Amino acid sequence: MTDRPTLSEVTALIRELKELIVDGVGDPAEVMDHKADLFERTALHDPGMPGIADVARDARTYADRLNGRLP
Repeated sequence: MTDRPTLSEVTALIRELKELIVDGVGDPAEVMDHKADLFERTALHDPGMPGIADVARDARTYADRLNGRLP
């Protein structure tokens, strides 16, 4: 999906993060993949947002490490 993130997608990510952090439920690698995806899509659609490209890159790197795609 390459569209700008929707409010429902952002809300779902916040719910996933809450479940992971507060409730201890969920797969950290999967949640971080979702987070990285949303930041990457935001960076594509709003490249003038200060620092968004760096945040997206860092989020993807972390997600890839959790998913075993990077050492």
